[in-house]
Amino acid sequence: MAHVAALRPLTGDVVRALNPKSSLVAVRTEVAATGYPIATAVSWRSPG
Repeated sequence: MAHVAALRPLTGDVVRALNPKSSLVAVRTEVAATGYPIATAVSWRSPG
């Protein structure tokens, strides 16, 4: 929640942390309509 309260751009990882059944793609339109910032770069994880 601190990420959202600080108005940091929304990422797929943040969406999944808030709701594991959702994705950035699923909420992008609704979030954009509110004016909340959305990350434009694709996040990636290094092989583990």
